Amino acid sequence: MKKKTAVFTATGFLLFLSACAGGEAEGAKALPGPQESVYTEENMETEAGQKAGAGAIPKEETKEPADKGGEPETTPVIYESGDRYLEISLPDTWEYRIKTVEDMEQEDDLMICAIDFWPEAYPEAVFKLGYCEMFGMCGTGVTTERMELSNGMTGYKYYERMEAENTLWLTIIFDQPDDGQKNGLYAIMASPELSAWEQTEPEFEEILDSVRVGPQTER
Repeated sequence: MKKKTAVFTATGFLLFLSACAGGEAEGAKALPGPQESVYTEENMETEAGQKAGAGAIPKEETKEPADKGGEPETTPVIYESGDRYLEISLPDTWEYRIKTVEDMEQEDDLMICAIDFWPEAYPEAVFKLGYCEMFGMCGTGVTTERMELSNGMTGYKYYERMEAENTLWLTIIFDQPDDGQKNGLYAIMASPELSAWEQTEPEFEEILDSVRVGPQTER
């Protein structure tokens, strides 16, 4: 069944990436199409109590709990608007909030749209998966790692432990699809406390493997 989505055209923006650690992004592989529930601009408008800039999207109530001793149950979270597409799967112990294009217009944020997600045990440790049309980054002592996920996504991971601030600075930038369209980039950003990161890092790495982003034509 085709999903009706609102189409947004962004103009007047200049993409730039200034990383002290450097590294040019390479093309990501084509990805299979999502098979799970999708939040689009149209069906999100019908969510009861949804307000611009806030409001958690409830998880599907029909989901069965995970069997003890088996694989943990996960919730697929998907948002798309025009050719922008975000997808991530979260365990039951994590929460999320979808921020639409309209929501983000009300905020002073570089991202155009995003999915915020965080562990229930550490609600202040918010990770943001989103789409940017302008982006700048710089730092000292940043570690840069080339990243290739099990689902085929590739990119770069930048991070720095700032002991004095008790914070981990983390930015993940995904490679652009090799389709000649370089109008923006997809990224994950977070700055959790070090104690929260040490407890949630293993789960985050599993969540990271579920990320799928890119234009609809690439799926």
